[in-house]
Amino acid sequence: ITGLNNYDFGNKISIEFWIKNTGGDYRAIVQNSDSSSGSSDSIDIRLGREDYYGGSNNGTKCNFSIKISGSQNTLSFPVALNVWTHVHCSYSGTAIKVYLNGTLFSTSTVTGDIDTSANDMKLFRHYNTGEDLVNPFANIKIYNTVLSASEVLQNFNAQKSRFGL
Repeated sequence: ITGLNNYDFGNKISIEFWIKNTGGDYRAIVQNSDSSSGSSDSIDIRLGREDYYGGSNNGTKCNFSIKISGSQNTLSFPVALNVWTHVHCSYSGTAIKVYLNGTLFSTSTVTGDIDTSANDMKLFRHYNTGEDLVNPFANIKIYNTVLSASEVLQNFNAQKSRFGL
């Protein structure tokens, strides 16, 4: 998304989507970084290994990483295999949150603005390996605000029957 290079997200963003995880490593969902180092990620959501940069697993770990005031902050969460999952990641200026199927899964306190990146926002492609996301995927939404817990749940409930939940 070329219009999101150097975009100033300030201190608010919400990203939500539906995914059916079919396994594997380093499959990016949303990523804004350069082609040389993960430490340059401004915003990064990808399925990967259990410890992000090493080890191996079946790709059931997902990571939401966001660079705030020069520091990389990451929340990891599970995405079950072969079932549809609604994922919502947000940053409010004071907290990073991850919701799974409308329920808060994890939160971390951090303050500051989201760093900008001169690189395009990429969807469904890992910056370094060039691996495309091959999982069934639906309804990605990127907001320049933070949705409340009730809005996240409302979005989940409005779509869940389409995904067999």
